[in-house]
Amino acid sequence: MSGTRRPSQQAGTRQLFAGARTASERASAMTSERIAEDMARFRTSGGQVEVLGTTRTLTRLDETAPRAPAPAGPGRGKR
Repeated sequence: MSGTRRPSQQAGTRQLFAGARTASERASAMTSERIAEDMARFRTSGGQVEVLGTTRTLTRLDETAPRAPAPAGPGRGKR
């Protein structure tokens, strides 16, 4: 097939999931400790975080799923 192109071996998504490759990339990665330090620095400089309530979507996760409708009895289907 001359009309189709084969992707080169360099093309792909492997590099997207490979993680940090160098020491400097690993050092700059977000960690929970770094986020906590940034938040503490933000608060000490006068910053305030507005905490929002639980969204409706999250409250619906705890509800039980609605029951499936009963199957139609004989004689109630399409003819």
